Amino acid sequence: SAATSFTVSSSTASGGPWLKVTPAQGTAPTSLTVAIDPTGLAPGAYRGTITLNPVGTYVAATTVNVSLQVTAQPFLNVTPTSGRCCSEQPSGPGQFSLFLGASFGQTVSMQLNVGTNGNPAMFSTAATVDGGGDWLTISPSQGVTPSTVTVTVNAANISGIQSGQIVITGPANSVVFPVI
Repeated sequence: SAATSFTVSSSTASGGPWLKVTPAQGTAPTSLTVAIDPTGLAPGAYRGTITLNPVGTYVAATTVNVSLQVTAQPFLNVTPTSGRCCSEQPSGPGQFSLFLGASFGQTVSMQLNVGTNGNPAMFSTAATVDGGGDWLTISPSQGVTPSTVTVTVNAANISGIQSGQIVITGPANSVVFPVI
């Protein structure tokens, strides 16, 4: 089979030149590199095409459709590093209550992984307790994903059964963990 020369181009229906393909010409068989640059694109759906045109043959052009979905902000996802201290809540999969059992005078810590569904994102953390007190803490108080945060229960500062919550807030959502 003879080698076929070709040209290749990309076009977009909206949003400017976010779709690129290189090299612009070549001889088959070869590899093409497709690059997408969402910089400056507003959230939404975008469509483009890549067209391969054989040179000097009677073969029809080949068109490849490209779809791109741009989201507004990355969503945080938070997972315990160990399942021994957690149980899924009845309200749905991936929603956890943290059980940090500690005897009086004991300090217990656990770690949570903080990530996103895309690009790195800044986040903040907070610990609150029902009825007040300082037995529940989370650190650091802010960070950038991917990261690990540490939740600590100081049982020396607890009287009776207590509950609280950990809140990790990102640019598009907050993740709340009840602590029992």
